[in-house]
Amino acid sequence: MPFKKLDTNTLILIAMGVPVILASAGLAAWLYQSSPAVAKPTAKPTKVAAVVQGKALTTDQATALGIPTAEMQKQAARRPQQPSTQPTQDAGKALEVLETPKYVSNAEAGVTTFEKRPKVAIVIDDVGVHSALSRKADKVLPPEVTFSFLPYGSATMELAKKARKEGREVMIPLPMEPMPRLDEPPIDPGPNALFVELSPEEMRKRTQINLKDLKDMSVGVNNHMGSRFTSDLEGMKVVLPIIEESGLFFMDSLTTPNSAVEEAAKAVTPNMPLLKRDVFLDHYITEDALRAALQRLEKEAKATGKAIAIGHPHSRTLSVLQDWLPTLPYKGIDLVPITHMLADDTPAFEPSAPALPKGIAAPQNSQEENPSDAEAPTSIEEPQQPEPMHVINPEDQNGTTGLY
Repeated sequence: MPFKKLDTNTLILIAMGVPVILASAGLAAWLYQSSPAVAKPTAKPTKVAAVVQGKALTTDQATALGIPTAEMQKQAARRPQQPSTQPTQDAGKALEVLETPKYVSNAEAGVTTFEKRPKVAIVIDDVGVHSALSRKADKVLPPEVTFSFLPYGSATMELAKKARKEGREVMIPLPMEPMPRLDEPPIDPGPNALFVELSPEEMRKRTQINLKDLKDMSVGVNNHMGSRFTSDLEGMKVVLPIIEESGLFFMDSLTTPNSAVEEAAKAVTPNMPLLKRDVFLDHYITEDALRAALQRLEKEAKATGKAIAIGHPHSRTLSVLQDWLPTLPYKGIDLVPITHMLADDTPAFEPSAPALPKGIAAPQNSQEENPSDAEAPTSIEEPQQPEPMHVINPEDQNGTTGLY
């Protein structure tokens, strides 16, 4: 094919463009030679997902994201490790300690108290079994009085939930083996009770069963009966850690002078709060005996700054308490929920009259020095056929009971 003859103008443009092209090519070659050597990729780059700082990827995650396992391991080794929030078998107990104990989260403020005034806490024990008397106790006693609900009581869950809504602190009496009595049949402390001959595994199981339904609304545990079991050091060493892990404190009801609770606590739960009662109100259920017990409680509180009493929902006990509680402000004594006994302060006695606790009316004669002579309010009628009362002992014809 013959070439077309180019005109003069075209030839001139070609002549001018060739040097420009050659100069540009030379400049590019010079720049390429001056730059650092760069390895050319031989394969498509691996797709790598962004790694969240502080969070290691598992091998399965790395594979799914296209990260080579070896590279993932290198990244994990270089990455700053953050403390794990997942419980492990070894760290389980340590993590439990980080949780707020229930004796803190479930504690109630009570009425305004004065730091330098003596304090008394009253625990009504074994609530929930005798439903009529338990309801009476809930009705006539102010929320500053703590209730300890037997796990197997027919009215326990209903009244325990009601107590919490009303601002009352709740405890759990743990059924334990009593000492045998001469010439009398064995005493049954109730379902899932702890006996010294049980294996440690069975002790743990029964303790957990008893705590299961009530522990989330409770602040502490005390022993129901248990004069034999609380004397057994090894048995208490098994039980106390479960109570501590549940975020609760333990109060020794002191049903025996040979209690091993304190020794066991020092050995296995040295950081768990431990209380013990000072006065039993209704060891003998007569008005004179009850009033004498309350006088001992007052004396102990004034001498040491605080004192704990345990009573039961007996009709006489409730009646005497209704009469006695309104006198406390005029004696310079504060009625407080049981968790207030966990403080280490032991204030000196400085008489002063604070506000009365909720639900308590002032006595008619505030100058009365001996309120035990006051007339008790009319009591609520007892049911004609009451439920079996699995407290320390049901009232008998003589109105007495015994410590088990």
